[in-house]
Amino acid sequence: MKYLKIKDNVDLKKLEKFGFKAITIVGKAKYQYIEIIGNIEIFNIKIDCDNSIRFNQETTYNWIPGVIYDLIKSDLVEVVEE
Repeated sequence: MKYLKIKDNVDLKKLEKFGFKAITIVGKAKYQYIEIIGNIEIFNIKIDCDNSIRFNQETTYNWIPGVIYDLIKSDLVEVVEE
């Protein structure tokens, strides 16, 4: 299985430039990105404690949000294969 992950050498504060907000849920995500259109949450992306990128599975939209491309272009993301 392959998945996207924020590189280990990245200071996670850099994610704030892309609209991510730090959250303080112990054992859960460190950073979260939510895009709201109208009153609907469209994308809910979380950076887990192991820096893996997780998408909200409950959304009805099946495209990758632009912020993921921005993170890749900025060389903050790597592909991990288990």
